[in-house]
Amino acid sequence: MIDGLQSVVIVGGGISGLTTALSLANVGIHSVVLERNLSEVDVGAGIQLSPNATRIFHQIGLERDLAEIGRTPSTMEWLDGETDQRIASFPISSYVKANFDAPYLQLYRPELIRTLERACSIDERIELRKGVAVEALRLHADSVVIETSTGDIRADLCVGADGTNSTVRRNLSNSFDYGRFAGFAYRTTIPLTQLNNEFAQNLTRLWLNSRFHVVTYPVGAEPVLNCVFVVESDDAEIPEDMHRQKSSRKSLSKTIDSPSALLGTLLERVSEDSLFRWPLFQFPPVRVRQLGEYPLALVGDAWHTTLPFAGQGAALAIEDAITLARSLSELRLGTLASRLSIFETMRIPRVCQVQRISARNRTVYHLGNPVLKRLRNWGAQFAYRRTTERLFSYENM
Repeated sequence: MIDGLQSVVIVGGGISGLTTALSLANVGIHSVVLERNLSEVDVGAGIQLSPNATRIFHQIGLERDLAEIGRTPSTMEWLDGETDQRIASFPISSYVKANFDAPYLQLYRPELIRTLERACSIDERIELRKGVAVEALRLHADSVVIETSTGDIRADLCVGADGTNSTVRRNLSNSFDYGRFAGFAYRTTIPLTQLNNEFAQNLTRLWLNSRFHVVTYPVGAEPVLNCVFVVESDDAEIPEDMHRQKSSRKSLSKTIDSPSALLGTLLERVSEDSLFRWPLFQFPPVRVRQLGEYPLALVGDAWHTTLPFAGQGAALAIEDAITLARSLSELRLGTLASRLSIFETMRIPRVCQVQRISARNRTVYHLGNPVLKRLRNWGAQFAYRRTTERLFSYENM
């Protein structure tokens, strides 16, 4: 147990919270994880983990577990969203193997959550409590009292890992800037048995259009095609909150007008039972220490979000988790407050770097000018290699 940290409570039992618990346990820190839901919630379906994220999981002992549930695509393809014409392709499997010390994996999110929960359940330094809703916080200079649906819990440190609509962040301050609204991401999965062999290949595909882009890749033990349709929207459509919303095939088809033949096939196979959309915002991390000298930290989407144009949302949360754990374990860094401050100082530049890349990719993906599109298509492979070198090679402290 780290001096001064007899009780750490993590709010949120998703990827961010569970990874934080495992990272803390890896440096000898005990924690309690509070998760609102009793049962598994399938949120988002597919997830991409690049080497900067899988490297961390390997460091905390999950290499074999990830290998059992993850897939590595052989190739990344860029296609025209109206014609299916191939713009470029990149041998991502061989590229990652030759240049990085960890794999690039695509996973079915529920399988990843189950893997993380199982790892937490066998670690005596972690207690996972499900069906516990956090209602409010009482913040003090040396502790946090978490008011929950099952009673109050006092903690030497509270970590908010409860996502975009974070209760922890809201109790800390109502002044967080949610940034500019950027549109919607429609997410669904389609069983590969309902699609022809064209979609069963071990590929990640990216269709580009001036008004939308679409990403697909297979995931899961019983393979499904994970589909993400990202569409531009004007400010008139800004939703009242940032929760996922049940959607319809009609709504999706309205936004993906004049699709290519392959995209048309996907739209025909979409089941409304599994179709949801998420509003897209990008807000930067703030210095929690400047909002009050409380023993509190934020990680993942509870602290910052990034647009889905670089596949780094989960990776940033995983990076946050390991950096927080190692900052807390470094007694030479001084008091708890100073270690939390150093954690923020280390993470903010990295998060902002990824947010800039994501925002830039948004512009590049949705180019409408024919001349600029030709330049983009010509340089796609070079640009992808250069960008991924900056993303994938990141090493935490």
